[in-house]
Amino acid sequence: MENEQIHFRGLQKRLWAVLVTLVLLAFANWLLLDQVTDANENSEALVNLSGKQRMLSQRVVMLAQQLVHGDIAERSTVRQSLEDSLRQMEKNHLALSRGDAALGIHSHPPAKALTLLFGPDGDLDRQVRSFLVEGYALLRQEEGQEDLTDKRLNFLYDSASQILLKNLDRMVVIYQQEGEGRTHLLENIFFSSTLLTLLTLAVSWWVVLAPVFKRLTNSMEEQVRQQAEIRKLSMATDLSPAGVIISNGQGVIEYVNPRLCEMTGYSAEELIGHHPRLLKSTETPQRVFDDLWQTILAGRTWHGVFINKKKSGQLYHDSTTIRPILDQEGKTVHYLATKQDISEQLALEQALREAKEQAETANRAKSDFLASMSHELRTPMNAILGFAQLLEEEMDPAVNPEQVESVQHIYKAGQHLLGLINEILDLSRIEAGKMTVSLENVKLQEVITQCLPICQAQADRLGISVIDHIKGGKDIHLLVDFVRLKQVLLNLISNAIKYNRDDGSVELLVEEEGGQVRILVKDTGPGIPRNQQDQLFVPFQRLGRELSHVEGTGIGLTITKRWVELMGGRIGFTSEEGKGSTFWVAFAAAPTPEVQEVLEESTVVCHPWDKLLTLEGGVLLYVEDNPANLRLLEKAVARIKHFTFQSTHNGDLGWEMAKNLRPRIIVLDLNLPGKNGFQILQQLRNDPDTVRIPVIALTSHARQEDIDTGLAAGFNAYLTKPMNLELFYNTLYQLLNTTEDQSS
Repeated sequence: MENEQIHFRGLQKRLWAVLVTLVLLAFANWLLLDQVTDANENSEALVNLSGKQRMLSQRVVMLAQQLVHGDIAERSTVRQSLEDSLRQMEKNHLALSRGDAALGIHSHPPAKALTLLFGPDGDLDRQVRSFLVEGYALLRQEEGQEDLTDKRLNFLYDSASQILLKNLDRMVVIYQQEGEGRTHLLENIFFSSTLLTLLTLAVSWWVVLAPVFKRLTNSMEEQVRQQAEIRKLSMATDLSPAGVIISNGQGVIEYVNPRLCEMTGYSAEELIGHHPRLLKSTETPQRVFDDLWQTILAGRTWHGVFINKKKSGQLYHDSTTIRPILDQEGKTVHYLATKQDISEQLALEQALREAKEQAETANRAKSDFLASMSHELRTPMNAILGFAQLLEEEMDPAVNPEQVESVQHIYKAGQHLLGLINEILDLSRIEAGKMTVSLENVKLQEVITQCLPICQAQADRLGISVIDHIKGGKDIHLLVDFVRLKQVLLNLISNAIKYNRDDGSVELLVEEEGGQVRILVKDTGPGIPRNQQDQLFVPFQRLGRELSHVEGTGIGLTITKRWVELMGGRIGFTSEEGKGSTFWVAFAAAPTPEVQEVLEESTVVCHPWDKLLTLEGGVLLYVEDNPANLRLLEKAVARIKHFTFQSTHNGDLGWEMAKNLRPRIIVLDLNLPGKNGFQILQQLRNDPDTVRIPVIALTSHARQEDIDTGLAAGFNAYLTKPMNLELFYNTLYQLLNTTEDQSS
C-alpha cells in the first residue's frame, strides 16, 4: 500500500511538470501568433501607403495640369486640392521613411526600401522631394499671380510618369516581399513550436498520463465489472421464472427469490431461517429423499420431482435441481436449489394424451365409417353398373335409342359416383397417413407415354389437341413414385382437357433449374378468376363449375396436391381470365440418369369376352348373399356358353358345393352368413381336392390394405365392387389359361 502511495505521488509530480510545460508552450505560441499578426498588419499598411503615394503623384500631375491650362474660375478649388494632395503625399513619404503608428506602420523601412529611398540607384527620397518642391513652386507662382508656364508642369509629369511611379511600384513590391518573408519566418517558428507542443503532449501521455489513466481505468473497470456481476446475478435470481433457494451447509435457508414465495405462498421472512422440509408433504416416496442425500453428499448435482405442499395446504409437483457449492478445500458451504411448479404442465400432458387417444379413436371411427360406407355403397353400385353394362350391350340403338341413352346416363352417373367414392377413400387414407410412396429413378418420358393414350380419347371427343413438347427431348429422370406421378399427370391433363374451350389445345412442357424439374400443363381454357384462385385446392370446391356440363368431384386437385407433397414436390399454377391456365409440378431430378426398368402401373388389358370360349368349360361357383349381385354375375357368365353358373348365399353351403361340384373357378364374397370368405378359402386350400381351384374375391372392401390382406391370404385375384365386366372376363381368362398351361 505504501509503495502504491509513493508511486502515485511520483506520478503527480510528473503530471504537474507536464502541465507547466504545456502552459509555457502555449504562452510562447501566443506571442508568436501575435508577432505574425502584427507583421502581417504592418506589411499590409506599408503596401497600402505605397499604393496611395502612387495615386497621389498621379493626382498631383492631373491637378497641376488643370491649374495651368484649366478654367480660371475653378483655379481656387484646384489650387486647394493640389495643396492638400501635396501635403498628404509629403506626410505619406515621411511615414514610409520613418514609420507612423497612427497609420499602422510600426517599423522602419527594410534595407531594400532604404536603398531605394536614399541610395544612389533609386534616390526615391530626392525624387519625391523634388516633385514636392516643384509642386509647391507651381502653387506659389499661381498665388503670386505670375504667368504659369509648362516648364514645371512638364517636370511634374515626367517625374511622375517616368521615375517616381516606377520607384513607387518597386517600393510596393519590396514591402510585399518583406511582409511575406517575415510572415513565412514567423509561421515556420509557430509551426515548429506547435510540433514541439504536440511532441511534448505525446511524450507526456506516454510517460505520465497513460500510466495514470490506465491505473484509474483498470480500477474503475474492475469496480464496474464487480458491480455489474452482482447486479446481474441479483437480477437473474429475482427475475428467474424458477424458484430459488440458497441454504447453508446445514440446509438452513438463507435466501429465497420472489418466484419461490409466489410458488409456495410463504413470504421470505417465513422461509429464511427454516429448513426446506417446511414444504414437504407425505406424498413424496422416501426413495426420492434417499437418492437426493446420496447424490448431494457426494458433491454431485441432483434432479428430481417432489410432491410438496403450499402454505394453503394445496399439493403441487415440484421439479427441483440441487447443486452443492464448494469452497476451495472442496467442502460444501451452501446448497443452491432451483424449483419449478410443473403441476399445470403435467395436467396439460395428461390432457394431450387423452386428446390424442380421442383423436386416434375418432380417426379409427372415421376410417371404419368410410370403409363401411364404401362397402355399403359398392354393393348396390355393383348391381347398378353391372346391369347397366349388360343392358347397353344387349339393346339395339336403332330400336330403342332413347332407352340406350338412358342406360348410358345411368352408367355414366354410376361411374361418377364410384369415382367420388374412390377419391374420398384416397383422401381419407392420405390424411390418416396410411398412403405411402416409393421414390425411385423414373424416366419422365415413359410416364408421359402411358398417360397420353388414356387422355387422348377424351381430347378427341371434345376436339382438343394435345401437344407433347417433352417427347423427343433429352432424357429426364425424376426421383418420384412412378404410379403416383402417373396419377398426378393424368389428373392435370384430364382437367386441362375438360376445362378448355372448343377447338382448344393442351401443351406439355418441361423446365430444368437448380436440380429441380418442373412439368407444366398449359391449356387455352377460360382461366380461373383471381378471387377464386385461393380456393382451388380446397376439397369439394369446384369454383362454380358444379352447375356446368363438366363433371367432377371437386377433390381431384386436393388429392393431387397431397400426392405431390408426399413425393417431396411442389405444385402451383398461373391463370388469367380469358387466356387459360398453366398448372405445374416440380420434383427433384434423379442424381444420375441410371438405366433401370421402370415399374409400370398394372393395367388391365381388356380382351373380348368370347376369348374364354377357346378354353375348356366347366362350373363357375359364386358364393354371394345379395340377390342383385347373384343375378348380375349369372347373366355375365351366361355369355360363356360352355360354362355353367352355380351359386349359393351361405358360406357353409358354399364349402359343401365346392367339395361336391369341383368347379373350374370360384368367386367368393367376403361377408357371408355362416363361414366368411377367408374361412372358406382356408378350407379350400387345406383340402387336396380343392387346393388347385382358382378363387377370386369379389367384395366391396376396396381399401388398399384390404386388397393386400386378401392377396396375402391366398386369393388368386381380388376384384372390388362395382364390378367391371371386362376386367372380370380378363381375370377369368388369365386364371383359367394359367391353370390349363400348368395341367398340360
